[in-house]
Amino acid sequence: MALRVASVLVAHVAVPALEAERTRPASMSKAVVSDMLRGQIGYNGMVMTDCLEMGAIQKHYGTGEAVVQCLLAGVDMVLVCHTEKKQMEAIEAICKAVMEGRLPLERLVCFTPLSGSLPGDIGF
Repeated sequence: MALRVASVLVAHVAVPALEAERTRPASMSKAVVSDMLRGQIGYNGMVMTDCLEMGAIQKHYGTGEAVVQCLLAGVDMVLVCHTEKKQMEAIEAICKAVMEGRLPLERLVCFTPLSGSLPGDIGF
């Protein structure tokens, strides 16, 4: 029996056993989000990040680049929770990445789970 979970939060931890770039956060890792979580495990619910305003993310990536990297990894929802300036930086980075062809516009389509809808059909 498959466990039906509406959403998962991917942390900003390094998982060197799964990611070739040993210090890359799981939240920005295609190997973790798309290949392992979605591919190997078969998870088809919503994947979200922890807040991208956390210190290590800001120090090594910045909000804008972090948002783009998370979306490219396969994350559905990125969290930028505290400051309007950082939220605007995220929006601008997404727009720029789409315009430059780095981020396919299709990645921004509203989340639709592959089996059922969110919480109401989960059976809680």
